[in-house]
Amino acid sequence: MQSSTATVLDESNQTLDANTLVIADAEHPLAIAGVMGGVTSSVTLTTRNILLESAYFDPHTIARQRQHYLLQSESAHRFERGVDPTLQQAAIERATQLILDIAGGEAGPIIEKVAEKNLPQRAEIKLTQRQVSQLLGLTIPVAKIETILKALHFSFKVTAKGENVHWQIQPPSYRFDMTLPEDVIEEIARFYGYDKIPAHRIKAALQLNHNNSLDGIRHVLRDHSYHEIISYSFVDKERQILLDPQQTPHSLDNPISTDMSVMRTNLWPGLLHTFLYNHSRQQDRIRLFEIGTCFLLDAASGQVAETMKLAGLISGHAEPDQWGLPAREVDFYDLKGNIENLLALHFPRADVHFVVDHHPALHPGQTAAIYINKQKIGVMGALHPSVLQIIDIPKKIFIFELEIVALQRKAAIVLQDISKFPEIRRDIAILVNRTVPSQDIQDTIRAAAGDWLKEIFIFDLYQGKEISTGLKSMAFTLILQHSSRTLVDDEIVELMNRIVTALKGQFGAELRS
Repeated sequence: MQSSTATVLDESNQTLDANTLVIADAEHPLAIAGVMGGVTSSVTLTTRNILLESAYFDPHTIARQRQHYLLQSESAHRFERGVDPTLQQAAIERATQLILDIAGGEAGPIIEKVAEKNLPQRAEIKLTQRQVSQLLGLTIPVAKIETILKALHFSFKVTAKGENVHWQIQPPSYRFDMTLPEDVIEEIARFYGYDKIPAHRIKAALQLNHNNSLDGIRHVLRDHSYHEIISYSFVDKERQILLDPQQTPHSLDNPISTDMSVMRTNLWPGLLHTFLYNHSRQQDRIRLFEIGTCFLLDAASGQVAETMKLAGLISGHAEPDQWGLPAREVDFYDLKGNIENLLALHFPRADVHFVVDHHPALHPGQTAAIYINKQKIGVMGALHPSVLQIIDIPKKIFIFELEIVALQRKAAIVLQDISKFPEIRRDIAILVNRTVPSQDIQDTIRAAAGDWLKEIFIFDLYQGKEISTGLKSMAFTLILQHSSRTLVDDEIVELMNRIVTALKGQFGAELRS
């Protein structure tokens, strides 16, 4: 071919690449095969000699050429969907006869070229009577099935008889859409009549899995008014680095868009995207959670490790608007309480610890690492003001993340008798430095009180003009109980003195009168 261009029938000039299949003479391309003919070989009012060409082209080749050259034609439409590879001679004979009948003339000889290896090879389809019954839900007599196959011009032979007849079926060449047993069964159902197929209720053996910890997690969070979301694993690179600068996200080779160019290293980008969507639609109380896979890149090996995480977010009003409670915004302790209730599914409260921590995306002083005994399983806190400013969020957001693997390792259940003896309540108020965490104070009280202490909680916190600068007043309630006898006053006094001595020695705390 001397020319690499061709002007086709829509008068567009196409530059042909080396992968294009063409119809050509000894010097020039005359048509883009199966798609559109060329202007130089088109029929006009003065045409006296016509060369007919009838061919079979591979559908994938034609689809590629149509899309590459952005051409639409009836020819391409038909070839893409497949044509009968044995029809060409009959088609050219029929076209010749029509021309002779309508316009007259003389017909020349047929020149035929067949590339057998390039023609589609039709494999036999193996079908059994049991397959038909299982898929359609009814038993069609063998004689009826074979009558339908004959009506469809399917050739077949029976290879096994009895209760489960086997057929080897060869569809006609023009039924190139028949490749699977299910294709044949669909035709049998169509001829048999869809209206004759009975309707059955779906039946399945269902078993409730009581050990699915994820379901328990979902139930607890829903009880706290959280809504579950499912977000994309592909996130914006800048936002992911902003929310998790300690990890390098894995970049995608072919991202869907620029804001979905890396794999997430935590679940916070999806939560914040959903928060912004809801907040822009005047939602003032937002609680969200997600359970999903995160992708952590090992910089040394270049391998990406997948890990399941649970993350949640709260913002806005602490309670739905109502007359019985004053409106207030959520705070750090609302989220902490939700997490404590969640972890109580798996671990005793005494095993759960919240320790002051630092995270680049979270507010210093309002960040805590979450531990089960000595194992860190997550982090929680308020989003850093600079992060809120960059993302353009006008209100406080409190967020957390936990490792799912840690939540699935349940602590052993310890059973003990309920004491028949009365509980004794004692309150203690102390003055202590503002920087001392309440968790450290409670741990010291537990160690000093021993097994008699059943429960401890804070019921008052005060920092005001009556308190010296740098101090805070904290009041605790202690629930004391013996398992086998009633505690007496002298024992209680001795225990409380031991607690006061421990607090003074550890933190310099003083009793508040």
